[in-house]
Amino acid sequence: MTPDEILAALDPEQREAAQAVTGPVCILAGAGTGKTRTVTHRAAYAVATGAVPPTVPTTAQATLPPRSPRFSCTRCTSANMAQRTSSPLPLRCASS
Repeated sequence: MTPDEILAALDPEQREAAQAVTGPVCILAGAGTGKTRTVTHRAAYAVATGAVPPTVPTTAQATLPPRSPRFSCTRCTSANMAQRTSSPLPLRCASS
């Protein structure tokens, strides 16, 4: 998937956040507005553009306990997105 294809599914504000691949980004929005989608597309965009290698863990993976329920969905989605950019096989997140 090309960087442009990754960004095509996002609205302008989400696209801006996804393109900020250096440093931390604060995404503050209400429920159902696409925060997780933005974060996962940001990870995919960073890998697709070469800004980060596909093996770099996400912040959630690096700083939270492995069974943290708050970010389990985001962690799984981020891991899936990172895997999809480097492998043609789908990755499934096991329930814990």
